[in-house]
Amino acid sequence: ASGDMFSILTKLYGAQESWRPLFNASLEMEFEQADRDNNTAKFEQWFQDENTRGYLMFHLKMTSEEWAWTNFRNWLAQSKYA
Repeated sequence: ASGDMFSILTKLYGAQESWRPLFNASLEMEFEQADRDNNTAKFEQWFQDENTRGYLMFHLKMTSEEWAWTNFRNWLAQSKYA
């Protein structure tokens, strides 16, 4: 569908086609849980996969800092990926 959220974001922000399978609520729910638990092992695991890393960085850029993934942001700032 040309009007789905992924297509809209792709037009607006140039998201990569390879992110399509990741663009779903289950990853976000899993990610939010990992952030609440400050599960740094999970962050590291996700960052091993280039597509997942790209999707998460893209999502981070599109998300307001006030409520988005504080533990993840802190981990990222101190990680080798910073």
